[in-house]
Amino acid sequence: MGLKTASFSQCRRLTVASVKKGVASCLRWDLDELAADPDSGWLLFEGPAIGSKPFIAGLKGKKAGTVVLWETMDRVVTSGYRHLSAASLKPKHVEGLVARWQTEGMAVGTIKNRMAELRWWAEKIGKQNVIARDNEH
Repeated sequence: MGLKTASFSQCRRLTVASVKKGVASCLRWDLDELAADPDSGWLLFEGPAIGSKPFIAGLKGKKAGTVVLWETMDRVVTSGYRHLSAASLKPKHVEGLVARWQTEGMAVGTIKNRMAELRWWAEKIGKQNVIARDNEH
């Protein structure tokens, strides 16, 4: 499965920003833009979406690196939490995810692993205080 296919199973907007030998590039795919104008073909945009620049800023000044940014998450969040951006993450969103995972019968170890991944991600976007530091809650 390719990056785009895997990503669009989770989100509606995909941005890939890379730096190689100090030269930066950033491309974006957006299913909502495609849906708004289906006759235009598979649109590929240069640069991040409005408001997304801070999430790829960590590449600035680097000689090499890549950021894969998922936005407009409409598949991994609990129903009722649509069209969220990373910046809008709140404890209720995390609690909703955990409740969904528990309802689905997900193994405790898997939930702990996912929470560790969420903590890492939340730290990267400056939201580390949104998620409890351990699984004892």
